[in-house]
Amino acid sequence: MKKRLRKPSPALVISLIALFVALGGTSYAATSLPKNSVGTKQLKNNAVTGTKIASGAVTASKINTNGLTVPNAAHATSADSAMSATNASTATNATELGGLGPNSYQKVPTTTQHYTIPGPDLIPSGDGTGHSSIYDSAANQWCSSMNGSSFTAPIHLPNGAVITGWTVDYVDDSGTPNSNGRVYVTRFPLLGGSGTYDDLGVANLSDTATQGAAATASPTSLNSVASEAIDNSKWSYIAIGFDDSAGALSCSIDIHYTIPPGFAGAAPQRDRNQALGTGTRKVH
Repeated sequence: MKKRLRKPSPALVISLIALFVALGGTSYAATSLPKNSVGTKQLKNNAVTGTKIASGAVTASKINTNGLTVPNAAHATSADSAMSATNASTATNATELGGLGPNSYQKVPTTTQHYTIPGPDLIPSGDGTGHSSIYDSAANQWCSSMNGSSFTAPIHLPNGAVITGWTVDYVDDSGTPNSNGRVYVTRFPLLGGSGTYDDLGVANLSDTATQGAAATASPTSLNSVASEAIDNSKWSYIAIGFDDSAGALSCSIDIHYTIPPGFAGAAPQRDRNQALGTGTRKVH
């Protein structure tokens, strides 16, 4: 005896209808979606990720560079921090820094610098019998014969410099010890300033026991004020020499100084013998 098939239940019929409708809609979307019909409204937020973008698909013409910020970069046209940059807040190398190009800045050397005053530039005080410039072959320099008078010479160093010593070249008169004289470096307060003059130290021009011999002298020690940085707004700095013998010659005074690393002081006042942008005077 054959079994008769049961009629499908209403629930099964509804399920089958829903399945066919769903399949039919997907097929329509895949095969019948019009070209260029998907816009921003059809895309969910964050729907397009980096892996979905083809290499080279986004070019410079599609990017608003004004809206980009590069906080750090090895090389950049504009950056907050960069090793090399056309414009940068902080940069190892920059075309512009503080509104000025790199050629506007002078590298500060950390080694000992020299400010040399040649003998003919020593100014006699007028308390002797005369002053003349002489070329001395032993010293191989033009020297000044002070004939027993004292002399002065201005010292122009940049703000922030520290004097570490000085060397005096002279020609011995073969007199008694220290009869050749002595050279002080002294600071004086500017008009209206407070304080009194201070000697930074003294170099004694000792006797060599050989008349006409060239010699050098330096301070054996410096006073405590020598360690203070040069401040041209408060002090003037002068070399003062006492030439105790008419036969001695003063040839040059070489001031030694250093500038602390990273110091950006003003350039020294320049006189007629000083090389532009330096702290060294030209030798005649």
